[in-house]
Amino acid sequence: MATQTAIVDDQDPLIKYSGTWTRGGASQEFDSTTMSSTTAGSTASFTFVGTSITVYGTVAAKNLKPQATWSFVVDGSITGTYTPPNNMTSDIHHEALWTSPAGSITNGTHELVITQSAAASDDVLFLDYILYTTTSLDVGAYFIDDRDPQIKYTPAWRQFGSDPDFQHTSQATTNVGDSLSLTFEGAWNDIFVPVVIPNVVKGSSIRFFGGFTSATEQASIAVDGGPATIWIPPSTATQTNNLIYSSGNLTPGNHTIVVTAMNDQAVWADYFLVTPNPPGTVISGSSSSSGSPSGSSTPSPSNTPQPSHKSTPVGAIVGPIVGVLALVALVAAIFLCRRRRRQQDESVEPPMSNGIAPGPSFSGYAASGAAGEPGTSSAVANSGHSDPDSPFATSSNPHLASTSYPVASLSDTLPNSVSAPQSTTSGESVNANVISNPNLPPTTVQSGMIPSNKLLREAERARQWHVSSPSSSSATSSRPGGGQEMPPHYSE
Repeated sequence: MATQTAIVDDQDPLIKYSGTWTRGGASQEFDSTTMSSTTAGSTASFTFVGTSITVYGTVAAKNLKPQATWSFVVDGSITGTYTPPNNMTSDIHHEALWTSPAGSITNGTHELVITQSAAASDDVLFLDYILYTTTSLDVGAYFIDDRDPQIKYTPAWRQFGSDPDFQHTSQATTNVGDSLSLTFEGAWNDIFVPVVIPNVVKGSSIRFFGGFTSATEQASIAVDGGPATIWIPPSTATQTNNLIYSSGNLTPGNHTIVVTAMNDQAVWADYFLVTPNPPGTVISGSSSSSGSPSGSSTPSPSNTPQPSHKSTPVGAIVGPIVGVLALVALVAAIFLCRRRRRQQDESVEPPMSNGIAPGPSFSGYAASGAAGEPGTSSAVANSGHSDPDSPFATSSNPHLASTSYPVASLSDTLPNSVSAPQSTTSGESVNANVISNPNLPPTTVQSGMIPSNKLLREAERARQWHVSSPSSSSATSSRPGGGQEMPPHYSE
């Protein structure tokens, strides 16, 4: 994992103070706060995970005797001290009071203890902030100075340095259109995966700080090419350490912030702060969108970050949508499969049987209009028949009485068919095409229906048998056992 520089303010609760300490601060100092002591033996301790550490503070030009002294100890063995010079002409800010010797700290957990080993009659040394290099995500903020190689400048930017600047360095441009850019990875309320792009700082938001020399300077700040925030110095702007832009919470992914000069008044760059996410979770995706930045496109800037809303993970939206689509496709496939099977079943002819079961009694229907006697069957072919006393209504299947069963007409194909009025048991006359074949055996009725193609074939066989039969002129037919010869292919 890449190493970054973390920053801890003197007011951070991670720093534990013991003894007598006094809070102070000025606009040049980080978060405009410091801590100082005039009591010998007062301590400030800080536990960190990293490989090096530096303590920064303000030194007052008081040239007192005896002079104040601080001592520094890491893990009880790595030591150092700081005593200000006696010939100072002005206060010094952002002074590196002590840095751990190179290579003296291995990557791991360590404790730094700062002790007021010698006290002066007045406050001289002021603790401002601590910088340490670390691979940990459990930090308050990452610090990126204007000289950090991660920041890319267009050629016209010039380097400066003064006492109020962090690290005593800054950069500025007066050319319209000049810009700087910084790429970093941010996420809100998600947690980092191992660094994919080396040396890219990770965090949930970014803040940009710079100096101020002209009330008419203007800078445009945008993240990922989104809507720009225009910064114009407010009436409360100070020489340095002004919060120019705050992105608000960012969505997961790599982001790039671009700062562009909008006129010929100097735009100053001092440092960036990237707020990391809490450790322990994993970023679930990436995005190039950002949260709501502070400031506005109007001449009235804002230094207070505006709240932003968390973005809905792509997976939480895509997952349910894909599931619903898959379910719809499955239902449609089942429906089409059943429909095709039903169409195939309707088009397939039921198999012929050598043994025909006796058909139901069609009471009231007989050949040549004669009143049919029980047991006499006739093949009725009346298209769309829906008579309440339908010939398909039987005592074993009474619900078929009111059902319509369209069948093919035989009057055009069978020369021995005659049209005769038929009477129902209720005395109602019904016209039907009836096969005049006294020797036609009963026809099997399955589920109350006679397929039209089967009816045609059975009628044609009966007609051929009737024409060739010597007793074809008989007007009546007897049930099996009555002596009448059965037609071919039929058995009882």
